[in-house]
Amino acid sequence: DGPYEPPALPTTTREVTVTSTGDQARADLLAACQTPGTAVTVSDAAGALGALDFGNVQDCDVTLGPNVVANFIYVGHLPGPTVAPTHRLRVRGGQVGSINVDPGSSDIVFDGVTLNNAVLPPANRSGTAIYLIDDPSSGANVNRFAFINSIIRMMPTLPSGSGDTDGCAYLAANAHNVFFANNNIATAGNRNAWGFRIGGGTNFIAVDNTVRVSFHKLIRMND
Repeated sequence: DGPYEPPALPTTTREVTVTSTGDQARADLLAACQTPGTAVTVSDAAGALGALDFGNVQDCDVTLGPNVVANFIYVGHLPGPTVAPTHRLRVRGGQVGSINVDPGSSDIVFDGVTLNNAVLPPANRSGTAIYLIDDPSSGANVNRFAFINSIIRMMPTLPSGSGDTDGCAYLAANAHNVFFANNNIATAGNRNAWGFRIGGGTNFIAVDNTVRVSFHKLIRMND
């Protein structure tokens, strides 16, 4: 299937600083990223942004203050739900509850992020820190995704009807060219609390990560 391909970083030609707070800060950030080639800095004053849907984004470089909280980041997606592939997006800093990436998106980088589902109450927590989604009907997938210099801390979700609590680090279907390096990862739960579950795809590379798995497997591979 060929050698590993690293993600291309966004090329930017303008800078925007978001100084608003809450819902307005979220709106300002997402609006800035709709102009290709934008570097956006979100100050700590923004506080809690809620959910961020980066859909139809091209070349956006986002820097979040360390105290900025995004409950959920959905890349290549717009509310509806609508798949809206995104290309060359980098997110640095901030605290994030979980990350999903829709099929068709490429060149996505998270660097220096604290990924922690405990930013949400137990009833609202995602059981998966990072989920890369494919579309078997079209063959679309996520290509060139990197997660580096970051932290993943998963807390258990509320028990299911059978009493299971989940909290895994990574789940992907047919993703290509995935790179994890220099991360500190800890999972939690009593059922689905694996480190990395890889369903098909090509070129998954993990380098210099510290991983503590609460339950299940460190790496689980599925055809």
